[in-house]
Amino acid sequence: MVMMQTKTRLEFAPWLCVGAALIAGAATAAAGGLAPAALLGGAVAGCLTLANYRIGIWLLVLITPISATTVFPRELFGITGANPYNALFALTLITFLAERLWKNKPVWPSTYPLFWWAFVLPVLIAAIVGVTHFSDIPSFVFTKKIVAFSSSTGYFRDVFARPMMYVMLALLLGMACRDGMKIDAVIVAMCLSMWLVSAWIFYYVASSGVGLSQLASAANREFFLGAGMHANDLGALAACMLILMIFAMADRDITVTARLLYGLTMCAVAMLLALSFSRGAIFGFVVAFGMFFVVQRRLKVIVGVVCALALLLPLLPTELYERLGTGFGSGGSQVLHSADDPLTAGRVAGVWIPLLSEVQAHPIFGNGLLAVAWSFPFRSGAISIASLNPHNLYLKMLLEVGIVGCVVLLIFFVSMWRKFRALGKQSSMAIGDQWFANGAASALLGYGVYGMSGGDYLPDPSNSLLWMAWGMLLLHPHADTKRDQRSEARP
Repeated sequence: MVMMQTKTRLEFAPWLCVGAALIAGAATAAAGGLAPAALLGGAVAGCLTLANYRIGIWLLVLITPISATTVFPRELFGITGANPYNALFALTLITFLAERLWKNKPVWPSTYPLFWWAFVLPVLIAAIVGVTHFSDIPSFVFTKKIVAFSSSTGYFRDVFARPMMYVMLALLLGMACRDGMKIDAVIVAMCLSMWLVSAWIFYYVASSGVGLSQLASAANREFFLGAGMHANDLGALAACMLILMIFAMADRDITVTARLLYGLTMCAVAMLLALSFSRGAIFGFVVAFGMFFVVQRRLKVIVGVVCALALLLPLLPTELYERLGTGFGSGGSQVLHSADDPLTAGRVAGVWIPLLSEVQAHPIFGNGLLAVAWSFPFRSGAISIASLNPHNLYLKMLLEVGIVGCVVLLIFFVSMWRKFRALGKQSSMAIGDQWFANGAASALLGYGVYGMSGGDYLPDPSNSLLWMAWGMLLLHPHADTKRDQRSEARP
């Protein structure tokens, strides 16, 4: 055990130093403007990636959450799509392919589960269907810049190709972990990334001068769009990372350095979740946190967590409790018949019920990705919330891929959850891997609950941590050991 802890410590520290050096260098360059920072960061990242594709993947994990914010450049030299993230992703993929071909290794290993096609194929079919409806999108969607694309090619790029980049990143991450990259190193990148997101959001809130009562107001839910993310997406991202860090801090075998890193990250994302005032994300976190007590059966850990909660909950601002209590006791009839009900923020009568007619019109295979854009309720103004997101992950799934696609995708996500749980039960897992698998299972469950009021089944920065976890654990040495899983299930 001592030897294993020493090995983990030696593997953990260099990645932390590399991340700190890159962040410090980018901050120094940013003092001269965004362009110098992007050029310097891109040059350094490119050289490191050419040396080792695993470094490129590590850097992609680092910048994925922050890439959704306005502080991250969306294009360079006026070229759409030519941003640092896409450039680094392309360079990483090319380096990966070159290395595999040079070493005469298979690009697609035989041990790769093919079940991930259960996600790709329904989404691809829905994207093809959606292209045929591009001309049906009302013109105000483009004039008001509700979407970033203006052509059918741009539609396919934004609604299909971009989410598939995150799926591909997850698969590359699995290959990197199979080739020797440690999960601990990837978790370091996740922590540093959440530090960047937290620092930007804290600065954005402080510079705006808004108070907690304004952030908690139902009329101010789009405040964080100026920072690049909706409050609900920000809350979902923070909730996923927070549950991972809680599982990390409960592990008895992590090193002191790792415990310090995880503790600081936990504090940062907890503040981020509170600032989002996202009821759906907070409720999803509570459900995931409940699974923590199911997985953690050590009395010492449970008592410690309960005591910490007893000290922390009274210190939370009253605005947060008022936000969480919004709409309760308002009456069921108001929820069903009013587009202004406070409990669901007008979603039931103002969004969900009008869109059910679209589900009935295309029940089997759906009506394509982003189907809300050409739906009759949206074009006629029957939807009270002017958004292309129906604010319900499962309704969005039914609208876009239909009942058939919805069943296939739900089976895919359930299999993902079961894989996390199976790996989390294996005592032979390395230090960090077991708690990470259990944390990922809890975070996925919490995100599924959050999906009742928001979220997306397609990969995006707000749920990117879950896809990264899937990639890291997909090719884990214990992932396909069914014999071990059966032995763990025996009493």
